[in-house]
Amino acid sequence: MPRMGNRPASRARGGRAGALLGALLAVATVFVAAPAGAVSQDVHFTLTPIFFGSVVVGTSTTGESVVTNESAVPLHYISASPGTGNAAEFHASRGTCTGALAPEATCDVAVVFAPNQKGLRASTLTVKFGEKNAKGTIIKSASFNTSLRGHGVAPTFTLSGGSAGNVQVHQLGVAQATITNTSIVPLTIHNVFLQGVIHNDFRVTLNTCPKPVLPGGSCSIVATFKPYRTGSASATLNVSMLLAGTKASLVARQSTLTGTGTLAGVTPPFVLSPLNFGTVTVGTSASGSVVLTNTSTHNETYLKDWFRSNSGAYSLTGNNCPSPIVPGSSCDLTITFAPAAAGTHNATLVVQVTHVNTKLVTVTSTSQTSLTGVGVNPDFTLTPGTFPATTIGASSDGQVTVTNTSLVPLSLSGVSFQGADQSSWALAGSACVGPIAPSSACTLNVAFSPHGQGTLSITIDVVLDLTVRGHVTHVERRAPLTGKGVLPTFTISAPSLAATPKGVPVTGTAALTNTSAVSLSYAGFQITGADPSDFTVTGTTCSGLIAPAGTCDLTVRFTPSISSPGTEHASLKVIMDIAGISPTITTTDNRQLTGQES
Repeated sequence: MPRMGNRPASRARGGRAGALLGALLAVATVFVAAPAGAVSQDVHFTLTPIFFGSVVVGTSTTGESVVTNESAVPLHYISASPGTGNAAEFHASRGTCTGALAPEATCDVAVVFAPNQKGLRASTLTVKFGEKNAKGTIIKSASFNTSLRGHGVAPTFTLSGGSAGNVQVHQLGVAQATITNTSIVPLTIHNVFLQGVIHNDFRVTLNTCPKPVLPGGSCSIVATFKPYRTGSASATLNVSMLLAGTKASLVARQSTLTGTGTLAGVTPPFVLSPLNFGTVTVGTSASGSVVLTNTSTHNETYLKDWFRSNSGAYSLTGNNCPSPIVPGSSCDLTITFAPAAAGTHNATLVVQVTHVNTKLVTVTSTSQTSLTGVGVNPDFTLTPGTFPATTIGASSDGQVTVTNTSLVPLSLSGVSFQGADQSSWALAGSACVGPIAPSSACTLNVAFSPHGQGTLSITIDVVLDLTVRGHVTHVERRAPLTGKGVLPTFTISAPSLAATPKGVPVTGTAALTNTSAVSLSYAGFQITGADPSDFTVTGTTCSGLIAPAGTCDLTVRFTPSISSPGTEHASLKVIMDIAGISPTITTTDNRQLTGQES
């Protein structure tokens, strides 16, 4: 069994803890009594927490909790299970922990996060490992808890407005609204109802949506419009949808249904064509024409226009209507759509014209039409660079390229890191100063300073802003970053020990050389092997920090205890702490010791 030397008791065992959200990392230790003449050892390992980020309710994602064996013996996976809080939404399995986990080696316990509700979801992961004897029986074990967190987010869908146009009083017209499932999960219609209906003008009569509506699928809600009076009318259509297979209403949308009641046998003096702009990027604009046609038998004079239910996105920017507008002729009204926010923008354009009748009385006529358009957020991409394998305690730089793929300038407003290894990553600089022009790119400099051994992953979260008419649009994108932390190295030379009789000590010097790029400090030693009790370290010049390429000495004493001449063997393990890393992380090296009894 190994024997600990003069390693200071105040030093904590090393591991990946520095990269693992500090206080969220814990260590589980169990001692078992050893047979007489042996030294007891502990089952000692660390486990990282997992933050899954945002996941759509009804879908799932997989994360890994990294297990590091800090025992002196191989460990074997026993179990892993979520316990407290929203445990039913997390599912654990052994992952890559399929065989014996050697000392200082790592493996990944896999956890699947499948939220069934919106908001923060959390639980505790309990993992159990143990040591086996030669027969394969677990003789010692320990359990360790760490945190699991993730956010459930609701699925989405869009709902367009609909217009029945001009409908004669007491006759039926139809207004149709379109539902599009814009999420990545199937959705089912939960409820459809109308608000703001006067005199029962509007009624929902048909729902063409299948059960469920698949991702990217569309269907229609059809309402009849039966006006009981002349003039314009509107109602608010409300639709809520469920995640397929659930009972709770997750998301709801509203849109507007419109129609105009007209008198039977009376031709309106003029008509306006509707206008649909489709999708337009926030911060840009598009123009289109509403056609005014004089359907009367007399000259009309354009009087005025205005908007109803306008979010500020629509403006009338041109009018080529002559004066007068002769019967049967048409002219164009130029409408500009400039959305300041994402989403559907509906409005009504109202126009008035006048004519003088045979009694020399000025008659004013009014008509209206629907305007619709969808504002979509600008976009950008993140392209992460690569990070070389980096010694723990040192640093390497990489870049993340931000490319503005939209039609408007965007400004950097925030950079953050998400994940379990946040302490190993930092924003070192940014060339994204001022507005980023369309189709232009800039770089973020990221420093990778590993605080743990093995693969360290993080997600960089970048937010760009656009301000239009006082409305700020935040556009967020994420990209994964991955680096590898490696332990620093040093060497130990074998001491030269002269042959000596039983009980007579001799000493030799083992030279230690720091072959890494970071400073190290001496933390202790262990002697194991066939004859560990006949060798020990009695002194050292390894005080303070040992700089890269620096050297120091250990004095090794050999006192043979066997009764007849022969060769004795042992193994010297030297333990060094990595400077500047908290909690402490250690690195080790071994050297064979040989002594001769004369």
